[in-house]
Formats: sequence, C-alpha cells, structure tokens
Amino acid sequence: MQSPFPSSDSFAVEGYKPQPFPEMLWPVLSKLDLKLMDTYLGYDVTTLRNIKTPMVEGYMMIWAVDKVKRLSLSHLVFMKRMVFSEVGMGPNEDYDFPLFSSELVENPANAHFLADMHAMRDIVIDTWYREKYLDPLDSIWKEYQDVNNDINPNPWYRAFQSPYSISGRHKPQDGDRSFFPRIIECLVKYLEYYIGNVLPQATPIESPEVKEYVKKRKYSIMEQYRTLDPGAGPIMKSLGIEEGKKLLEVLFS
Repeated sequence: MQSPFPSSDSFAVEGYKPQPFPEMLWPVLSKLDLKLMDTYLGYDVTTLRNIKTPMVEGYMMIWAVDKVKRLSLSHLVFMKRMVFSEVGMGPNEDYDFPLFSSELVENPANAHFLADMHAMRDIVIDTWYREKYLDPLDSIWKEYQDVNNDINPNPWYRAFQSPYSISGRHKPQDGDRSFFPRIIECLVKYLEYYIGNVLPQATPIESPEVKEYVKKRKYSIMEQYRTLDPGAGPIMKSLGIEEGKKLLEVLFS
C-alpha cells in the first residue's frame, strides 16, 4: 500500500537530515486494515492532515482499525529545526490489551526516542497479562540495550511504564548521525511485535467490572499525557488554541 502522507523530505529542515520515521514504520502499519477517519471525538480531523503555521508544518493522520480506538501517525517540523514523529494506538472499550506509544524527536544536537506498551491491567496481580502481552518483548528489549540509555524524569510517566519501556537520548559524533537508524530499527521491532502478536491475541473483555477498571485506567493515563506532557505547551503555541487543543485531544485519547 502506498503511503498516504507527504514525504518527510518535503518539509524543510535546517542543519541536518532527520530520520524518515513515517516512511520506515509505514510498511508495518500498512499490514493493518486501515480506514482513514475524517471525524474523531466530534472533531473534523481532516484539517490535521495539512498543518502549516509560521512555527510548524506537518500532519497528523487518524485511522480506524479493528479492536483499536484509533491509530495515529504524526510528523511535525517546528521552526525548521525540531522534528517530532509519533505512532500510537490503544484498545477500544471492548478490549484490555496494552496502549502502544512511540515517538522520535530530533534536532541538530540530538535525538530522543521512546517506545512502550502501557498495561491496561495491574500486572502485579494479573501476572497472566504480563506473560501474555509483555514478556515476549524481552528478547527485543535486550537486543536494543545499546540505545536504551534514558530515564524519564517525570514520575507521572514512570508510574505507568511497562517492564519493557525503552528510550534513549543520542548525540551525533562530529555530525555523524549514521547510528540513528538503529533507533528506527528498534521502534519498528516494537511496532511489529504489537501488530503481529498483541492485536491478534486480544479478546473482548467479559467482566463489566474489568471493563470499567480498564476504562478508568486508560482515561487516567491519557489525561495525564494531555495535562502534564512537556510537549503540550509548544503544540498549543505553534498551532493556536483551537487546532492545538484538537491535536492534543486526538493524540491523547
């Protein structure tokens, strides 16, 4: 399937060549039965497909996927210097599989990435959930310990990290960014595992009590992202109040 978004090269970036995050992850995403969404949460999300202000340009695309509430892919270039890309998805109200979160932020001086699968159950009590959805990640997590060098400074975020959260901050050596594709490789492996193993194994929740717990847990995680994530401020400033609020509500839902 041909990618439905503009090439990363079509957005001007000064001082370096960022990693083509969307293009590298698209072959994995395109294996899903994707249905592009024009409206979501009551918003017209078609306006997010072509973002262009004096401070930022890029896009966010939203798809409907079986079992998934929504799948998002975003690529935003701020002031022709900082590039933010993300892919995220999570269960609809009938399922309890983990939330998938991944992002890459680059500027001339460094690159920061993260990938995780936030559990929708208490994995200390429901050990079967960890064993089913998360523990098979162990070999991938160990394979990429050479890029896993960052501890998130935010306690609210660390509170819902999984045992296989992976993130790193890397600086080019004398301008050499040839190491950075390994970061993309790690993100691709996490996404491949999620699409190839987590989604196929997911079965509907049978207990009303569990469904209510999952709903509250997911809402709490997303509410903390919306209100506490340090990227929210720059997004609101760059897009304006109306479009910025829309993007954050869609991104963290």
